[in-house]
Amino acid sequence: MIPGQIIRRRAGLSCLGCLVKMVAYLVGFGMLGVIFLLALDAVFMPWSFYMGGRFHPIPMWRGWGKMQSASGHDYALYVWFEPYHPSGRRGAAVYSAGPEVVGWGELCTPRGEHFQVRVTGYLPRHIGASTDGQRMEMDVYRRPWYYSFAGRWDERPHLDFQGAWHNPDLVLFDHGSLDRAFDVDGQLRPLNSGVWKPGEQGVQLTLHEGDRAGFEAACTNIQ
Repeated sequence: MIPGQIIRRRAGLSCLGCLVKMVAYLVGFGMLGVIFLLALDAVFMPWSFYMGGRFHPIPMWRGWGKMQSASGHDYALYVWFEPYHPSGRRGAAVYSAGPEVVGWGELCTPRGEHFQVRVTGYLPRHIGASTDGQRMEMDVYRRPWYYSFAGRWDERPHLDFQGAWHNPDLVLFDHGSLDRAFDVDGQLRPLNSGVWKPGEQGVQLTLHEGDRAGFEAACTNIQ
């Protein structure tokens, strides 16, 4: 092997070594960041590890449930959420107002439609490690994958829930938002349409902890 080839080979090995080190550093910093966030959750939001009364090593909860509209049609909702980590000036305001959770979900209708939805939740201030009996509000609204490029977008359906944790379930009432969002035949209501006025409590939604398998099975059986 001539000297020039030896130099180029050593340079290639050196560059490969630098790349491996950079990847290792990135992975290490990423792991440190995850550990740091978990430590913050453990100190300031211990409840996030015990949502539903069961310990979760990753502070996240997922579940699904069915609800029936006033017209007798069934809907199924799957959600997952985790504690929201605020930052900056808005973050201080959020912490003072009470903890939040954020996540995603899916709503299926009796017409066979599936809506990908954003999930945000709000809990009372100064809660400890247990969520049992704690009040919770939850907003569910459509958010397409291209939302950050589209400016304003159609958020329908937009459902509003209020209720409380009754471990291991999250029991919520929609105060009529489901029947305001869908017609009696399960079709999404057009914007600015006249709506039927349901009762104040509306429908009950009981979310049971579980994965998507149960939700998908429920979607195939709703009417």
